[in-house]
Amino acid sequence: MGDAADQPPSERPAGAGAPVPTHRETDARLGGLPPRPPRSGETGDALGQRLGPEIMPYVARHLGPGGTTALASTSRWYQQALEGERHSVLLAGVAGRKFRNAPSPRDVLDGTVSLSVSPTGKAFRKPLVLGGITSLPYSLSGKPLQRLLENPNASADGPALYEEIFAHSFERMPHMSPVDRASLLGTLAEHLDELPPERQSHYFSGIVEQIGKDPHTLNGETLEKLLENPSLDDTSCHERIFTYSLERTPHMPPVDRASLLGTLAKHLDELPQKQQSHYFFGVLAQAREDKHHTWPLGELIDKIRSLPDHRVRAFSGCLAMVAGLDEKHRSFWVGNLAGVLPSLGKRHAAQGMLALIGEPDTAAAVTETGVPKLQMPANREDRYEIMKTCLGRIPSLPPEHRVATVSQILDRATSRNLGRYAGSLVVEVASQMRYWSLSPEDEETIKSRIRPFMYPGY
Repeated sequence: MGDAADQPPSERPAGAGAPVPTHRETDARLGGLPPRPPRSGETGDALGQRLGPEIMPYVARHLGPGGTTALASTSRWYQQALEGERHSVLLAGVAGRKFRNAPSPRDVLDGTVSLSVSPTGKAFRKPLVLGGITSLPYSLSGKPLQRLLENPNASADGPALYEEIFAHSFERMPHMSPVDRASLLGTLAEHLDELPPERQSHYFSGIVEQIGKDPHTLNGETLEKLLENPSLDDTSCHERIFTYSLERTPHMPPVDRASLLGTLAKHLDELPQKQQSHYFFGVLAQAREDKHHTWPLGELIDKIRSLPDHRVRAFSGCLAMVAGLDEKHRSFWVGNLAGVLPSLGKRHAAQGMLALIGEPDTAAAVTETGVPKLQMPANREDRYEIMKTCLGRIPSLPPEHRVATVSQILDRATSRNLGRYAGSLVVEVASQMRYWSLSPEDEETIKSRIRPFMYPGY
């Protein structure tokens, strides 16, 4: 049989020290020779072992180690690409040609998806991956196009490659299933800013137009990504997204709906000033329907300050939503609402704080967060009314919180200039504490706090 040096490259042993064919030698084989048919009875594994040492150095030169690993890990694609006539698919693709003699579409899809996420060079990306995509049925092209867009190495080719991918995507998406199309649209929306600036609005309109044709249950993620894209600063674009979104959110699953509503609330200030309050209350109306996903509420509360003509109404709407939540969520969001009280103006801030404390469903949560944390209004009478209302809510607190809350109220009363109202508040404590079901130790603690303000011998 002769030693290894005398054997043809394809039949040299693949062990240590085995000579590897030169690039020139391998390129000559791949350049135009017909594919070598399998030997009689040879399985895909055996064929791969025989041709692997000949093929993989060439592949590695174009793909790099990461690409080689990704290619080899897709065993079905790799083995079938090596079997008989079909190995020309792999070799012709690496050589920069269109896929030919393709195996089943599923095989091309598996291989193309795997390769599209590999760390690659320009010589590999466009001819092989895009070549594979153009060989796929249009209905199967979505996933590899997505992965190619997400590949950070794609930016090496600049905006031209992205525009080519966008063009392929829009040509194929009408033939995809609605779910696959929605997924691809989301990835396209995320990468709009990779396109040449003059083409971004064109493809933005294309994405929005396709969303308008799709079922209302889909495309929540796409609409979010359009809103989050920093390159889209056209207020008319955002208004279209808000309109489409509020048409679709009632039909979405609760988690998708809450996520999209929260993103809409977050970007309210990117709308024209006159439209912000309109969409604020549109988002709020839908968010109130769901008591289990409260993320939109936080974004809405943050935007109350940016609605100069509708702050009080917006505050009242958010308070009504908070009042309908369970105790766990209510105690958290009441504190957030208290933080925007100063933006309501002096008169409305006092009314708003009284509303926070006066609501039976929210009073316990307000007093439990601690009165000192609430920014009190300047007017003495308003401060007195707020503290008095807090005292009226003490019985609704857990026993372990009652003494601490009363102490906080007394701290407020004695450390601020309440004038005659300070004495009135102390009298209120003395008259109401009998209804608070306090232990003897707790009762004595409170008496020790108010004794300096009471008659001798109290």
